[in-house]
Order: sequence, then C-alpha cells, then structure tokens
Amino acid sequence: MAEVIEQRVISNGFHLSSGEPGFMNDIQTFLYDSETSLWHGYYLWNGDYAWGGNGSEWRHFTTSDWVKFEDHGVAIPKYQTPQGDIATGSVVIDQDNLVGYGEGAWLVYVTSYSDGLQTTNLWYSNDKGYTFKSCESNPVQPNELQLENYRDPFAFIQNGSVYIYLAEGDKIGIYRSPTGKAPFTYIDSIVIDNMGLVECPTLLEMRCSDLGYNKSVLVFGANGGTLGTTGTFMHVGTVDYDTMVFGNIETSAPVVIDHGPDFYGARAGYDEMKSFDRLYCLGWASNWGYWQDADAQPIVDKSSNIGIATLMRKLKLRYVDSEYYIENKPVSSFSDAIVSEITETLDSGDTALPLVIDGRGYIGFDFQGSTASEIKIEVGGSDWNFVVTYIPATRDCSIVRRSAKAEGITEFEKPHSFTLSKDISWMNMFIDFGVIELFFSTGESCTYVTFSSAGDVQVNIVSM
Repeated sequence: MAEVIEQRVISNGFHLSSGEPGFMNDIQTFLYDSETSLWHGYYLWNGDYAWGGNGSEWRHFTTSDWVKFEDHGVAIPKYQTPQGDIATGSVVIDQDNLVGYGEGAWLVYVTSYSDGLQTTNLWYSNDKGYTFKSCESNPVQPNELQLENYRDPFAFIQNGSVYIYLAEGDKIGIYRSPTGKAPFTYIDSIVIDNMGLVECPTLLEMRCSDLGYNKSVLVFGANGGTLGTTGTFMHVGTVDYDTMVFGNIETSAPVVIDHGPDFYGARAGYDEMKSFDRLYCLGWASNWGYWQDADAQPIVDKSSNIGIATLMRKLKLRYVDSEYYIENKPVSSFSDAIVSEITETLDSGDTALPLVIDGRGYIGFDFQGSTASEIKIEVGGSDWNFVVTYIPATRDCSIVRRSAKAEGITEFEKPHSFTLSKDISWMNMFIDFGVIELFFSTGESCTYVTFSSAGDVQVNIVSM
C-alpha cells in the first residue's frame, strides 16, 4: 500500500554536543534568562576522555531555540580545590542572598570527592553562570556515614532554607540547611524499589489537565527496573510543604519518560514561562553500559567531541483510566530557516527517500490506512544499521542495531523491545550524527545511540 512520507532535511546538526574535543555526558541544569531570552545549560565534560574516571568538569552553553547552540567553555573547572573534579549537581538562584554571595547569585551544589568519598560542594557565580568560585568552607555536606553513593544533589530554596535531594543507592535522602552550608540536617528519605542504582533526582510541580490541578513529581535516573536497562523515570505524589518531603506516591511503578536505553543523565525543569502545564527535559543520549563493557569498548576518535544530548523534550502529565503517563514531544518546531521539506509517496519495498542529506534529518511516517500486519523500517550507512519493527496487533515495537564502532558491546547489540500504550497512526524519526530518536502518535518516544559515521543515510521500507 502506498504511504505518504515527509522528509525534512536539516542543514546542520541539531543536537547539543561539545564545542571542544572531549567526552560529554550527564546533563546538569538548564535555566532561562528572560533579560537576554537565552537558555543557559551545563553538562559534564571530560577533556581527558576518561569515562568512569577522574577529570570531569561543568561545560556551559546557551541557546535560544534548542537547535543552535553557543559554547562558552568550562564554567566550573576541575582540580581547583582539594575536592578534585566536578561531577553531577544542580543550580539554584539565591534571590534573597540567603547563602551570602549576593542577591541573585547562582549557587551550584555539586558532587566532588574527599578521601575517596562522594561529598556535596558549593560553587557560586555573580555573572549569571559564566564563571564560578568555590565556597570557602567546602565540602558543605560531608559524607559522615561514608556511604558509597552520596551524589547528584538537587538543590532548591524554600521556607528560608536550602533543601537537597541526594541520590543514595536505592533511595533519595532529603536534607535541609538554613544557611545553605554545613551542617545539612537529615529529614527523611524516599526508597525507590526495584530500580537498581538511582541517580540525578529532580523535584518539580506539574499540572495534570485531566485532573485539573497540580501534582508533585520526582524525576530520576535508574540503571535497572522496567526497561531492563538505564532510563529516566517519574513518580507522581504530593509534597509536604512544611518539611519538603515527597510522599503519598500514586504511581505503583515509575512512569517511563522515554522507552529507549539511551535517555539518561537527564534533568527536568520549567519552560521559559515557568508554567506548571508542562516540563522540559533534556537527557544524555548514551548508556554507561557501552562505555564500561569489560570485553569491548566503542571505537572513538580522541581528537573529536564524543557524546551528544537528546532533543529537548516537552512533557505533559496525563491521567487516563486511573493511570498516569507522560506525553512527550520535541520542544523545537524546526523553523523554515533550518528545514527544507520534501514529500514522497512510497510503496513497500522501495528504498525510500533518495537519502537523508549528510546523515542528518527528519522523516515522518504516516501509517493511517495501512493494513499491514508488520511495519519494518531499516536505516543505515556504510558501517551501521538500525531496524525498527512494529506489530500493530500487539503494539509491540522492537529495535535492533549494529555498528562497526560498537562491535561486541553486549548492551548495544542486544535487541530492545517495548509495548506502546495504543496503536499508532504515525511515527517521526529524527536522525543526527550518532543518534536516532523516534516519536509516536501516542505521545511516547524512544532514543537510541547509533555510533554512526558521517555520510549519507539510506532509508529502506521493508514492510508497511
């Protein structure tokens, strides 16, 4: 059956990547500056190409549209204090000078190290996040219990105090300090069952239009659980605003934000209007399983920038049939200044669109009216391949990948499958160097690293 396929060719890479050779990973924070109409964001970057080792620092970027990015270099450098390198943390703006570095100071609470233990350290900025100085009394949150996991602080100011949500293995600890410095007092903890190692917590509010009121949401990463691999998840509950403890969890299992194995190290936050109607969410498009495989390592060029972010997502909280779920779509509209458009009508077995120019582009697949029992689409280049198969009768979707640059890496090569919430009428595929992201008519998505090389991409419709 003939189907209409829309192709948009994007003239530049449209995912965030490092502006300098090095290894990029976890997303830290993004903030909107209404005075300049710019988003400020940070990610972990390692110029020594050490994944899983020392040497990470915070790299700064700005953007107005989440398609084009300006690199501002390292904002928080490594090895400037006895605590060593800079790992994951968060930014909070101190509007009332609670911590003592001036009204409007940008405070960063970040994981660093003391005597081999993870600790929380404070840095501050008085120039809206371009440069930071270290607090004179670091660490502000020593690891007195010598916990193996004491990391990824999410900080916010409420009730005249700084609160921190801290990832501690299979739970999230909650702490408070009226000065924003030591001592932080333990308040409570949230146990996250059956999800493996919990990382990168974020506490926010979202309006659920189906209910007509706001809910508290806890966004976090985990390396186990329902996906069988790493992912980013959300619990829905209620915050006690006297103690700032998240509880009364209504989701029996965490809600999956993205079905793929490569939406990780993510941060969620509010949009430029600070609206509760939706959240923005940006992830690292990768998986530590690829970089920490004992038998094989990705083949990379250590004179290049390694690592890429996902597309910025817009999340809406829905409640249907007594269950919460997330609607997820890209923030950017990919304006006419960036995108040219081609429309093709294709039959099953055609080798589809001429090519996605230079390995980057958008393809929209419309399945309305299709009676096929299987939809199968193959994408690839000279040394890599990506195959997506969808079975309408069961709503099952499966992905198989291969790449000469990731040969033998078990976590990369194993088939990955999931079940969509409803049958789909369309699928949008975003292809960029090293990553493919799929968005479905159900509001669901999945993200996959491809370890692809630059060059033309062939799209083949096997069945549809």
